[in-house]
Amino acid sequence: MKFFAVFIILVSMLHAQEMKNLIAKNVKPAYEKGTRAYDGRPGKNYVQNFTDYKINAEFNPVTGVLNGNIKIDYKNNFPDTLKEIVIRLYQDAFKKGNARDFQINPADVHDGVKISRLAVAGKEVNTNPDSGYVNRYGTLMVIPVKQGIAGGSSLKLEIDWQVQIPQKSTVRMGKYGDYNYFIAYWYPQVAVYDDIDGWDKISHTFQQEFYNGFANFDVTLTLPDDYMMWATGVFQNPGERLTSKYLERFEAAFKSDSVVKIITSEDLASKDYLKNSGSNKWHFKAEYVPDFAFGVSNGYLWDGVGLTVDKKTGRRAFIQAAYNPLSEDFYTVCGISYKAIRYFSEDMPGVPYPYPTMTVFNGGGGMEFPMMVNDGSVDTWASAVGLTSHEIAHTYFPFYMGINEVKYAWMDEGFAVMLPVKFQTENAENNFPGERTAKNYSASAGNETEVPPIYPSYVLNGYSYRVASYLRPGTAYLMLEDYLGRESFRAAMQEYIRRWNGKHPIPYDFFYTFNDYLGEDLTWFFKPWFFERGAPDLAITEVRKEKDMTVVRIENHGVMPLPIKLKVYDASGKVIVTKEEKASVWKDGYQFVEIELDKSVGLNAVSYRIDDPNIPDITPGNNKWEKR
Repeated sequence: MKFFAVFIILVSMLHAQEMKNLIAKNVKPAYEKGTRAYDGRPGKNYVQNFTDYKINAEFNPVTGVLNGNIKIDYKNNFPDTLKEIVIRLYQDAFKKGNARDFQINPADVHDGVKISRLAVAGKEVNTNPDSGYVNRYGTLMVIPVKQGIAGGSSLKLEIDWQVQIPQKSTVRMGKYGDYNYFIAYWYPQVAVYDDIDGWDKISHTFQQEFYNGFANFDVTLTLPDDYMMWATGVFQNPGERLTSKYLERFEAAFKSDSVVKIITSEDLASKDYLKNSGSNKWHFKAEYVPDFAFGVSNGYLWDGVGLTVDKKTGRRAFIQAAYNPLSEDFYTVCGISYKAIRYFSEDMPGVPYPYPTMTVFNGGGGMEFPMMVNDGSVDTWASAVGLTSHEIAHTYFPFYMGINEVKYAWMDEGFAVMLPVKFQTENAENNFPGERTAKNYSASAGNETEVPPIYPSYVLNGYSYRVASYLRPGTAYLMLEDYLGRESFRAAMQEYIRRWNGKHPIPYDFFYTFNDYLGEDLTWFFKPWFFERGAPDLAITEVRKEKDMTVVRIENHGVMPLPIKLKVYDASGKVIVTKEEKASVWKDGYQFVEIELDKSVGLNAVSYRIDDPNIPDITPGNNKWEKR
């Protein structure tokens, strides 16, 4: 017994050292500098920068041209003196000659974002490419700062710009129908400067998603007289834009616990919901969010409802849907969103929805933004429940948690797959998202194009990206929940969110937080699921009789530690016994497990199976043993 205890201690020490050995070379200095810590908490020297944006813009839905002025106040909280500032011009992804992962309509290719004026610290600078002062490449604009931005100081920028919103291509945003738009990635945005890579200078090429710093936004947008706007943040001037009848509905919706139809089909015909003030300006503010997006339309319906998301404080959120009258599924989306946000706030992850609003806009596809979702219409109730809840789940990951999706897409997409599984299952008949995720992952696992999630997302493409970002991590989180139990998993998730919300966690912060909070080194689980090539593959290789028992031998032919859920059937197909082992049965490197059953089981048994559809397996044919 003493030897066994010493062995267990040694194995635990090896696992702990093993996680340190898995830390990438470029990440290790962060631990040495004290910006990250081995217990998973932000290090004592952790800091991040912050930006205030004040934007005045005008959008013409007929031409798709947006003109704007942006004032940027960038605060450097690092001790480093920054000799340059990096600006993202995401719409340069449509610029002639730039690299793209997706095909776009040739009609949407343009000459790039037009910068007509740039002032740095109050001094106008030459943005002409021939001047050599500003360096533009890919979707970046790098501006030298001769005096530097010292630690603890700020830099003010002012930019006048014009951008052409794509009319044919709808990559996460664009034009839907004749005059409806969802507009994102539209303003000059300061790139992230962090403790791992310094300035994020990875150009956007469509496949990978985004990495944004936290900021405050004060946005005023001028639209044609008959247009409405829904956006990130809180609507500041509803009394200036809405006539009294609709202002009353708007205010009532926030107070109501059931969906209020703010604008109906009949209202669209009357066109009496907007004031004719001579200037159709819409004003929104958002605090401490990583991005700002908006939708506009001159013919959308509008539903709203309030929800108490934090019962301790009584804080409420305003949940909305803006949609095409022809989109039949969207008439229920506001209600689905209400239930989803309540689920996320109270069940999984059980963290109160962190923002004051959420609007699901009926555009196309499925894409998340802070307090906004751009979703297309779907054909089934289950699809509406799944799409809506998945995109709203992104509120926590990446936005509330500041995830770097460019490098670690699995840290947000995997959770957006896993967190709503119970909600999706319970709110749509014959809907089994956990089984579907396991099945889809199994179909690709182990192929040469299937790589571990830890590979930087920006080096992946096509289905390799999807499996590494969605299917494998989504399955891994479900398997981790199965091992820990829902309560322990939820508690660890809440601790992870508590530690890292409003910051920028990296994979090791997640791993170390779970280890630290749970008091258990889970490297045996994290390493194969997130770092190693391999596949899930259990097999029943033998059933034999020994003295007064029946022994079932189960081998792990793959890499992943999986739970065992053995069912034994009699000739009528009835389950006569069930035996389960947690995934930890493989933690010490064992290649097989033998499960002992009472001898009487073997007398009536005709079939032994480990074919639980929620557990992935690349060769399901060897998951059963039939009595011969």
